Amino acid sequence: MQPKINLRGKSRRVRVGPSFRKIVNSFFSADIEYISNHYEKIANAYMASNGPRWTAKRLKAYYDFATRLVLELDTEAIPFCRMNRKGIPRDLVPMIPYLKSSNHRHRRACLTLLRSFTQIYCEVSDDTTTITNDTSADRTLGEYEQYFDEIISRYKYFLKPYINDESMFQTSKKGPNGPALLNLDKDLTSIEDNGILQTVMCMHYEMDMVTVGQSKLEVSLKQDLYPDLDLLVFETDRLKSDLRHVRKQGVIDHVRIMRKHALKFEPNRYDKCIDSKISFIAEGGCKTRVIAIGDYFTQDALKPLHKSLYRCLNKLKTDGTSSHNRISSLVKSKTATGTYVASFDLTSATDRFPIFIQERVLSGLYNPTIASLWRKLMVDRDFSVGGSQIRYSVGQPMGLLSSWAAFALTHHITIEALALKVGKPSFKDYCIIGDDVTIFDPIVSEEYRSFLNHFDIQISESKSLESWGNPCSAEIGKRLFINGQEVSPIPRDAIESAVNNYLLVPNLIKVAFERGIVSNNLPQPVQDVWSEVFPKGNKSKKTKALIFYPLSEPQFKGNSDMWGNISVPLVKETFDEIKLTYVKSRAQSLYMNELNSIPDMGTLGLVLESEENPDISRHPFMSLLREYRGVCGSIFIGISTKGLECSDLEKLPYLVNPMVPAFVRRSHQIEKVRSSLILKTFEKLNIESKES
Repeated sequence: MQPKINLRGKSRRVRVGPSFRKIVNSFFSADIEYISNHYEKIANAYMASNGPRWTAKRLKAYYDFATRLVLELDTEAIPFCRMNRKGIPRDLVPMIPYLKSSNHRHRRACLTLLRSFTQIYCEVSDDTTTITNDTSADRTLGEYEQYFDEIISRYKYFLKPYINDESMFQTSKKGPNGPALLNLDKDLTSIEDNGILQTVMCMHYEMDMVTVGQSKLEVSLKQDLYPDLDLLVFETDRLKSDLRHVRKQGVIDHVRIMRKHALKFEPNRYDKCIDSKISFIAEGGCKTRVIAIGDYFTQDALKPLHKSLYRCLNKLKTDGTSSHNRISSLVKSKTATGTYVASFDLTSATDRFPIFIQERVLSGLYNPTIASLWRKLMVDRDFSVGGSQIRYSVGQPMGLLSSWAAFALTHHITIEALALKVGKPSFKDYCIIGDDVTIFDPIVSEEYRSFLNHFDIQISESKSLESWGNPCSAEIGKRLFINGQEVSPIPRDAIESAVNNYLLVPNLIKVAFERGIVSNNLPQPVQDVWSEVFPKGNKSKKTKALIFYPLSEPQFKGNSDMWGNISVPLVKETFDEIKLTYVKSRAQSLYMNELNSIPDMGTLGLVLESEENPDISRHPFMSLLREYRGVCGSIFIGISTKGLECSDLEKLPYLVNPMVPAFVRRSHQIEKVRSSLILKTFEKLNIESKES
């Protein structure tokens, strides 16, 4: 039985309104009225005659065809599509002058229009064959084993992964039995008799016992208190009142007491408890994303490993998981040199990439016991789908904590192991965003294809491309590059969101900055977008302030009189947590006049990172921030110590505590200490506004 979802508010037809056209014209200086009317006409004609799913597939094929034209690559005929003598789909003929224009902005404007197929939504498909289908491929690495082991040992040496997260898993998301924190008793009931709870407690116990590398606390203690010692290792029970598994057992005992009381009021509460299920999410373009949902206690056990793996990913310069902009400069520089480029996109990557390879990676980075327990928690369980249950046959479930990070890190190790196999021992000519990979070497690229075929992992050919240098083109993370220039469109959903909700205008402008559409020297598109989305009236009175930043060097050199030569990196992850909008008249002036000299500021807020506890009132940014406070009333700012990695503002509500020793402030081991590392508002800092 196909699950039903609520598509209220989701479009089943393509609309290209005047707001969309004006915004595209503002960003790209391209009049798209004629081609947008043409596109809307053919799209809705297909919708009426063939339905939304067929229409989305056809319009997606048009977009892929146009992408290859923009990247100046060879094109192939679209099946069952009318083509002219030049091999162009007849529906795209009016757009050819834009797609082949020498002006890249016109190309990007047309691609932005052609991304409109993402407006179409359909009922989800409950196909789970990518999860359940078995494979005839080997269940061992075979000839690749020695190369994987070599790269894994390098990663362990250079990344020094460690597990030290002690906080409870906090979430507002739903679990298999409803909102996770409101249904702890149901989740606990579902895992008590099937062995999952025992595996969870074993994972907590093993994380207590394991010492992988040296934690930041150990390093800090060694440097600050015992500098003469060559090695300093602390047992975890000396740092905490109770061991992890003891504290977790206390939580479980408390939930069991709650369960006894709940039964008095709701005798049938635990009749239909499940430990995990598969959820189907409708996405634009009639796509269905399959997400696994696990019980709270499994997620809590996986969270420390999840954070540890993401710390490792953030250390890799070739990884763009945390920020796509991180690798855009690498792709630009490579395509500017005219080198070989191959871009691949894997099909159902987490479902089909063998879990035994990922277990091998975790075993080498941590230890075999943790890797084995991780595999049990991930796939040694039944996932409910409607009235039936399924298990993962080859891969592992995307949606459980550590799933994506484990796959992404394994993907990196796979590329470098294959490069080692073909005689390239220190290979870094590649970049990865999850299941998207771009390789700048033909030999490694061919070996990568061979590896995927060997393990029966499919490549999405429509999303993959190969360029031999003239022109030099690449695609990764839905961003397009040719000969050192980015030609990516603006995502249609970013425009639609900004038109429908003025509070999301900062997201749209942030995307434009990141993709090089708006720069320091081109503020006019910002004014045009603001005028278009913010008509005169009540909305403008509700706005706050948006701080822009040029995407260049990610640190600010302090004034020598105040801060000497201290370098202050900016924590970009926190910007997404602050939703401040842009006041045109005031912030535009500040942006142009005062921010040009600052290399990097965040569009959605400002957070400074320093090794020591600085005097924030004397910071060079304060005069500028006072101006912004006069506009918006209050601005969230903060100072994090070295090593702080939490980006959720709700978890960082307290003032800096000067009584805490510096080595503890840097450790972020204890949750209360970590929470005390953030200065939340100007009011708590007792800083007066210039205009008050």
